[in-house]
Amino acid sequence: MSPSAIQSALPTVMSCPDLYPFQVDWASRRILLAKVNSAFYRDAPFLDQRAFKQQPVAEWVGLDDIARHSTGSGKKPLRLMFHMGHCGSTLISRLLGDLHGVVSLREPLPLRDLATEWAEHTSPWAVRSASAQLKDWSLLRNLWCRTWTDDGTAIVKATSFCDLLAAEWLTQFSADTALLIHVSPETYLRSMFVHDGYLNDIY
Repeated sequence: MSPSAIQSALPTVMSCPDLYPFQVDWASRRILLAKVNSAFYRDAPFLDQRAFKQQPVAEWVGLDDIARHSTGSGKKPLRLMFHMGHCGSTLISRLLGDLHGVVSLREPLPLRDLATEWAEHTSPWAVRSASAQLKDWSLLRNLWCRTWTDDGTAIVKATSFCDLLAAEWLTQFSADTALLIHVSPETYLRSMFVHDGYLNDIY
């Protein structure tokens, strides 16, 4: 599938998750769509640069172009997993992704952008209003809730610092449901000492 074919596929972009919204350039209001298949979601450890073993077939398209084709979509509930770090959430996400009809998305890169911006939405230096940010939430949610079958389920595992989105997300999208995964402080601290790199999460 050539990059030009991605543009031609936009009218049906909401029908299935074969065009993955990998990254958003918020300044230019463009989104990078990558051509993927079901194995991509199953195998990707996290949906960032680590997800691609080779250069993907991808193309930048306007967010407004996506929005025009998403009218009336997003009626299917989205399931979310919020969690603290190092609690087994990736394993649970992988196991759920092996179930028939489930599309399991582990830590989509644009979700981190939403969380970073939302953290300052009440600050005097906030670049955009809360209502403008929530429009992007809705658009990306519509892309994330796509499945391969009509009766399928999409589950987004958030990055741990995205937990700050949970309350507002469930207020805005009342049909969505979320799971919170955590462990005791003692268990968390024990997990930190098995790998030197994990100690950075404590500091």
